[in-house]
Amino acid sequence: MKRLAALAFASLAPVGVALAAVNVNTADRDELQTLKGIDATRAQAIIDYRAKNGPFRSLDDLDKVHGIGKPTLTAIRKDITFTGDDTGLPPMKKDNRAEDRSDARAQRGYTK
Repeated sequence: MKRLAALAFASLAPVGVALAAVNVNTADRDELQTLKGIDATRAQAIIDYRAKNGPFRSLDDLDKVHGIGKPTLTAIRKDITFTGDDTGLPPMKKDNRAEDRSDARAQRGYTK
């Protein structure tokens, strides 16, 4: 009975790994190669680009990597992420432009 349970658990383990998004800002070469259309050469190109230019922020940034084109981006779009605690990216800032404009107007004496 224990063997059957262990076998069932072992057969389901890869499913959990396949469902996890790959963070292109922290993934190593092996992790990147789990993505559809990313072979060893493309994985290394992603790592090299990331080392030279800093973390990716969007698909547009990833599109700049040599060997990664629109078809590859379409294939991996739902399987990747750009954020996480270990990406080195600063937290997203709130857009304060509207508040800044209203503060400037108040300083000039304008009111609503």
